[in-house]
Amino acid sequence: MPESTASSEQAPRRTLAAIVFTDVANFSGLVQQDEERTLALVRRDLAAISRICQRSGGRVLKSTGDGLLMSFDSAVEAVACALEVQRVLGEQAGKLPPGDVLMHRIGIHLGDVFLSETDVMGDGVNVAARLQGQADPGGICISQTVYDVVKNRLAIQATYLGPRELKNISEAIPVYQIIASARPGGRRPAARRRARSVTAPVLLAAGAIAAAAAAGVLARPIYRAVFGPAVPAREGTGAAGTSQTAAAASSPAPALEAGG
Repeated sequence: MPESTASSEQAPRRTLAAIVFTDVANFSGLVQQDEERTLALVRRDLAAISRICQRSGGRVLKSTGDGLLMSFDSAVEAVACALEVQRVLGEQAGKLPPGDVLMHRIGIHLGDVFLSETDVMGDGVNVAARLQGQADPGGICISQTVYDVVKNRLAIQATYLGPRELKNISEAIPVYQIIASARPGGRRPAARRRARSVTAPVLLAAGAIAAAAAAGVLARPIYRAVFGPAVPAREGTGAAGTSQTAAAASSPAPALEAGG
């Protein structure tokens, strides 16, 4: 009877939970290239993620097509699960042909939600879903709330990305990206890529200065070998002004006073 069926179902309960969303980077593009192959690879990876979730003390609530929605009672367990997922997928990527590797993104938020046996609802869920979209392929993004809980409990490296305006979220959310120890494809974290791009021009500039200095040192003996010793210019000529300028340039510059 409908009444007995309704009474047997538990109403969603309000609780504090760590919500984890995963998805496949560039899923739509991969499906367009080869739908059957991509879906088979997704099923393979989601099965592995589900097993890791259960071992980590979490629950898989539902599939989102190319990802999973999971719930944990503890933010520490949620982040530990995400790290293990990326580690396992990273090791798997090293043993597979490039065409068989999918890159997954993970978002985690700790918040007040309505939780049932098969679903979860609330702002905490929406934030976790948006954080997943902020992560690099093969990466993990967490909110400030999650970071404050796990920073002293797990050995993680995290980069602060700053407050992010997330779609349909009224307030900016401070976001951290965890630097996973084994990232599929071997990509560097974004912060390290930016640091490298700044260092390269500096090294090039230093090399150019050194080359110019070497050229200046070698110019004098070459000039003397070809044209002979320089003849002092007579007073009142333009050449004299040039000689004086050169002498001034070659003399040491006065030292700057401390604090000047």
